[in-house]
Amino acid sequence: MTELIAELATAHGGNVALAEDMIAAAADSGAHTVKFQHFTLSKLNPADPQREWLEQSHLDEKATERLMRACQREGVQFLSTPFDFEALKMLGRLGVTRCKMASSEAASPWWQGTGYTYVVSYPWGHVIPTGNANVEARLIAIPLYPTPLEANSARLGMRSVS
Repeated sequence: MTELIAELATAHGGNVALAEDMIAAAADSGAHTVKFQHFTLSKLNPADPQREWLEQSHLDEKATERLMRACQREGVQFLSTPFDFEALKMLGRLGVTRCKMASSEAASPWWQGTGYTYVVSYPWGHVIPTGNANVEARLIAIPLYPTPLEANSARLGMRSVS
């Protein structure tokens, strides 16, 4: 089965009611899963040009619980990309066992061996490892729009390795 994931990330701007409406719209559109982003405010880079937006869009534990209930009501799975270990632990306290790891964190050791199940995106052009038993899906992240033809993995002959 192909899983359709609605990427909400931080598009809600911290407005939990709007995020709930977005969950309902994603479910009505046929999404199986709705994905958010979680991070710890104290871990944000002070020089990040998106810092103000990220601070506004931050989801604390109470907001996350509310969104998880909204996903359950709408019949879609909740998924999140944690960007630091504290955010991952918070998700774990709420019963989350499956996360999406960003390509920027794919090579970082902090999330590996934690017992969660992951969907991981790897940066375009990198060899995709297959040895981590807790990774259920390996994706190629191509943050180029429009995606150039040479970034098509079939044309590149990219392969997975153990």
